[in-house]
Order: sequence, then C-alpha cells, then structure tokens
Amino acid sequence: MLSVKFEVINGHNTTNLRHRHHKASNREFIFISNIQNANDWKQYFEEEFKHITIYFFELNLPPENEIKPEDLNKQNLPTQLTAQTIYKIIQENNIPKHLPIIAHGVGGRVAVFLNVQKAIGSHLIIFGTRFFKRVFLREHIGNMLSKSKRTKWLAKIIYPISFDTKLISQLLLKLRHEDLTPLLPQIDVPTLLVWGDRDYISPLVNGIEAHKLIKNSLFRVITDATHDQPFKPVPQALKNLILDFINNKYAS
Repeated sequence: MLSVKFEVINGHNTTNLRHRHHKASNREFIFISNIQNANDWKQYFEEEFKHITIYFFELNLPPENEIKPEDLNKQNLPTQLTAQTIYKIIQENNIPKHLPIIAHGVGGRVAVFLNVQKAIGSHLIIFGTRFFKRVFLREHIGNMLSKSKRTKWLAKIIYPISFDTKLISQLLLKLRHEDLTPLLPQIDVPTLLVWGDRDYISPLVNGIEAHKLIKNSLFRVITDATHDQPFKPVPQALKNLILDFINNKYAS
C-alpha cells in the first residue's frame, strides 16, 4: 500500500485496524483509541505525522451476542477482551511487536495490558487514561439507597445502569470499575504520560498517580488541553515531544 491515507485492512466487531503507510518512512508506531475520538486523531496524524507509518486501532464495545454471562466475573474483562482482539490482529497482519505504542483514553489501558501480558511495544506514550476504579457520586448514593427495600426504587432512578440486566450495560459498569494499578509497576519499557490540564474526564490526579507507579516514567502536562483533543493547543509541540521521547530512548 502506498497511500498516505488511512485504510481499513482488518475489521472486527470490537476493533478496526486502519493502516497509513508511507513508502519513504523508516519509522512506524501503533496507535490505540476509542472510536469516538478516532477521526480527530486521524486528522492530527495526517497533518503532523505525514512521513510515518501508523497502525491505527479503533476500539468499540463488543456486540451483546459476543458477551458470555459467566465472563462478567473476570477481572478487567473489557480491557482483557479488547487486548486479546488486538493481539490477534497484530499476529494475523504480521505487525512488528517492538513498535512504540501511542494510546489515548481507554486505549491506554489496552496498551498497558498488551505490554505487560503480551510484551507488545518498545515504548508507551499515553494520553489521559484512567487506570483506577471510577465511582460516580450518583453511583455511591445509588448503592447506599439500594441496601434498603424502602429506598431501592429511588436507587434505580439515580443510578439505573446498576440494575440493568442487559449484558452490555453490565460490561459498561465493569469498565468503570476496572483497576489496572497492579499492572503499572510491571511496565519496564520507557513510558511517557501526557495529560491536558483541562481534562475533566480523566483528571490530572490519574496521571500523577500512574507516574508514581510506573518506574522511570515521564509526566508532562499540556496547558489548555482537553481530554478529547489533547493535541489541539500545541500540535507541533506535541509531535516534537513524542518524537524526542522516542529518539532519546532509542539513543540511550
């Protein structure tokens, strides 16, 4: 493929792999993000990383018919399922396992799982990822109210997802309750954590705590950057940050 546009080369119910190959490129990396942010990142890469080959993984939730009720008891189920799918696609398409991985949001959790469990990735560069269990205030209140028969009806109104028996709803609940902190100290590749100071979905504290747990990691904050578009305030500077990090580590 000689196109510099992203082309789908492998599709799956939970994951799309898009490939942007540049024939003159001697540099490649893997990118992982959820499908909601995919178009913004593709545009960024096409503008700022024109001469780099990219394997771009778009993540989505699996169809309900692929979820087994007994699987809901597995620890870190959503991330584990997605990581297994990506690993399979990497093998099927002969993608090198030693490439740097850039990941955003939920993709960061998948990247950590791939690195620790499957030894994928020479470097990790992670944007705005929550590795810890996330409990909403309304969930906390709902759980308290659900303990009493007199107030259980009110709990269903405040936090209905907890009472939804659909497997996909339970999977979403599992996603919010994932805790990947035990994996972070096991990362032994160079890791760069990048956060926007206006990231209200995965606030700075998530990056700070992850930085403490990942040995020899670097932590950088981008002023005025949000969760969805951490690259927007300083696209060129962010590109330089990524490439300088990889180059410095290659040279060491």
